[in-house]
Amino acid sequence: MLSHNTPQYRATTALRDVIGQFIDELRQSTAALTHFTATAIACLDNTKTQWITLHDKCTCCHQLTTPPACFTGTRMDGRHCEVIEARYEGRSLGSIIVCCDSRQSPVLAALQQIVQTVVRRVELERENASLLVELAGSWESLEAVYELSSDMRILQDPADLLDRITAKAASIHAGLGAILWLETDGQLVPMATKNIPPLNTRPLGEGLIARVLAERGPIILNSRVQII
Repeated sequence: MLSHNTPQYRATTALRDVIGQFIDELRQSTAALTHFTATAIACLDNTKTQWITLHDKCTCCHQLTTPPACFTGTRMDGRHCEVIEARYEGRSLGSIIVCCDSRQSPVLAALQQIVQTVVRRVELERENASLLVELAGSWESLEAVYELSSDMRILQDPADLLDRITAKAASIHAGLGAILWLETDGQLVPMATKNIPPLNTRPLGEGLIARVLAERGPIILNSRVQII
């Protein structure tokens, strides 16, 4: 079982979300075409088969076998089966199994184009969502800079300004704590804290801060005790 804090877990969860969105949009995009062409469509990934559209003449879509019999080579009279691979940013979203009337085989080219179009639409929608999140973060940062700039003109005591900066950093999410350290002669002095118990001065080369400075990157913690 993967830890929720690992990059692998987050990547797996994100891909699962993409697959869900892809299947939902593919179902909407193919409903009319598959209805009038007696076509059934399924998405087969590493774990299960999800039937996107059903048809009475496709016996596989009414069975619970994974993979479907048509995918493994079994063919029903008068039916044609084709597999379309769907990929998103180099990763597989699954195999799209198309089962149609053999007289409707030209529908395969149309469905292949629809699959590619839906994948591209999902890519664009997720890119737009990511840009909106980034824009919101940039706006929050700009707002914070504006507020702090205003405080610098109003607050006369530097300690009050440091407290204001620390409180702003801790207000990003509920339950966050923040510490503003000042390095003096090889010692770290806690100049301002928010939602953190009282701390003592400590050597620069010890603790979490030393790790951050040494690794120059984010550190994932599995326990609150490891924070300070």
